[in-house]
Amino acid sequence: MKLSNFEDQIDEIILERGYKYFIDDKVENLDEVYENHFMALVPGTEIYSVHVKFADDQDTIIKLKCDCPYDVGKYCKHQAAVLYTLEKKLLGGKIKKKKSLEDLLPCLSKEELIELILKISFEHEDVERKLLFQLSPSDDEIENSKRLISQYIGEAEEFDGFIPWNRMDDALTGVEMVLESAYGKLQRNDEETAVRLSLLAIPAIVDMLDFADDSGGFVMPVIEEAFTIIDTALEKGINSFKLETKEELYHVLMNEAFNERYDGWPEWRVQLMNSCIIFCDYDKLREQLEKQVKHFIDKYSKDSMNDYEVSKLKEIQFKLIQRYDGESQALDFIHHNVDTPDFREKAIRHHLENSAYEKVIELCDNGIERDTKYAGLVSKWKEFKLQAYEELGNLNKQKELTKDLLLTNRDYSYYEKLKGHYSSDEWPNILSEILVKLENTSHFLSNIYTKILIEEKMFKELLDYCQKEPKLIHYYHQHLIDDYPGEVKNLFRSHIFTLSEDSGPRKHYRKICREIQEYKQVFGYEEANKLIKELRELYYKRPAFMDELDKI
Repeated sequence: MKLSNFEDQIDEIILERGYKYFIDDKVENLDEVYENHFMALVPGTEIYSVHVKFADDQDTIIKLKCDCPYDVGKYCKHQAAVLYTLEKKLLGGKIKKKKSLEDLLPCLSKEELIELILKISFEHEDVERKLLFQLSPSDDEIENSKRLISQYIGEAEEFDGFIPWNRMDDALTGVEMVLESAYGKLQRNDEETAVRLSLLAIPAIVDMLDFADDSGGFVMPVIEEAFTIIDTALEKGINSFKLETKEELYHVLMNEAFNERYDGWPEWRVQLMNSCIIFCDYDKLREQLEKQVKHFIDKYSKDSMNDYEVSKLKEIQFKLIQRYDGESQALDFIHHNVDTPDFREKAIRHHLENSAYEKVIELCDNGIERDTKYAGLVSKWKEFKLQAYEELGNLNKQKELTKDLLLTNRDYSYYEKLKGHYSSDEWPNILSEILVKLENTSHFLSNIYTKILIEEKMFKELLDYCQKEPKLIHYYHQHLIDDYPGEVKNLFRSHIFTLSEDSGPRKHYRKICREIQEYKQVFGYEEANKLIKELRELYYKRPAFMDELDKI
């Protein structure tokens, strides 16, 4: 869309409302916040911010966004008002570019800058705390970091000591500041401190989870960031570390891994141990790590719920062999551990690369039998098995497996592959068999079913399908409208009236209006108005619904 022709792209009603805002001077604080990026405030039910970003020609609009809740159409009246304002003022040069901090701070004297920092720090305790942390002497950095993490966690706790989900972001602020500092150390080649600072974050978070609600998913990205910094720092600094430093860091990591706090979080225990692999060019440390890995394999193997952790511990054993003993011994390890799915897959891939297709089939058959409770693994082994039969040129087995995978995985690519295996005379019977099997399963109403119907131009069957679930006409009307216009109209109306039977919040009525907009596009303005009139007569006591209908 271009500023010079935006009126051609926006609904007429929205333009009228936006123009009224424009002539009433409701567009406020229009600024160029960055080059070719403008922001304005427009009052409505609340104050809404509108962003407009242009290409270099200052005509082509590459971003147009408003934070108001309007979602019936693509554009809202606030956006239209700002575009009218930009159209009038932009070329006349009446919009002043907003200066950034980078522009303003160098203009201050040292005394003015100190005064400003002290003033803001006095008004905002959080700013003062961050500045003190950033400026603290390096010899106090570890202790200051621990204290900072504890302060933020403590302040996020409620009176009963629990941290609710909506305070988790606050609780993690100290951790994030420490990780930011660790990253800075990494950039300045102080890899040892980067590791030590990152290692403060992990136990603090794990302990916090005992009295916190992380249903918002705040913790995992922060933990992952800590491990990323640790592993990156170790890879970068390993060749410059003295032996005593290597041993010390190894023991810091392993002591943490053995802490009982990880009994409930074994995946992070395993990740800590995985970070120690890099130290094992020193035989003494390798021997210790291998012994400790075996200890946890024995411990976790007693409960099938820990199969994932056992697999990851074996992965550590494998990486040790691969890194320090070579590919031949690593391959032997793979073949001795094919009962573990990850190593079965490695063995299969090795045999595929070496054209040992019969061995691939044998491993896949064993995997299918062994992992019968795990549909995802069974499908994986069948896919590898199909790959082997393709390489062997066994067409009958390919047909059998492709049909099986089509029906179990519901992957459309298998339909295309299966159809390619049959002649035009053979295919109708196979197609009929597939559709019957899909229809006879409890989940036959799936995307794969309709895609096949559309590809095969079986529109009567597609119509029957939509008649069982009228709401789906929204997705498939374009395939049916030419042959079944009356049926499509009835299905649309049935769906809209069914939705309208239930009262609800305004967003429910907006959803109905979006369906009416679609109906309008398919059947025209006159038919849409008839439908709207019927809805008004039925639901005139629902003011929010009436208001949303006015916007169509």
